[in-house]
Amino acid sequence: MITPYKLAGWRQALSSTRLTHSFPHLVHDITYSSPIRNPPPLTYTFTPPNVKSADIDPVYMDNFIKDELESGSLDGPFSVEEAHIVFAGHFHTAPLGFVEKPGSSALHLI
Repeated sequence: MITPYKLAGWRQALSSTRLTHSFPHLVHDITYSSPIRNPPPLTYTFTPPNVKSADIDPVYMDNFIKDELESGSLDGPFSVEEAHIVFAGHFHTAPLGFVEKPGSSALHLI
């Protein structure tokens, strides 16, 4: 299989950061592609903190989220307990952060 990812690097990064248990299928799925099936049930709630770049412009981030909520593109905000009800169990979230747009000093929320 041809993949742009360096599988040994992913395996080493997961191992050295002690995250293999959090992503037990990642290297396999990169190698052989993700299976088309229902994913295994989540057994814990995972809500990592935002990345450090989120602190670059908290006013922009708050306004962006406010605008998304007002437009109906986002739901919430939910407490962890409310999210457990919404998702009928455990859930995982992704941290927020900023990256610079290529060729510009403008920030892009990720």
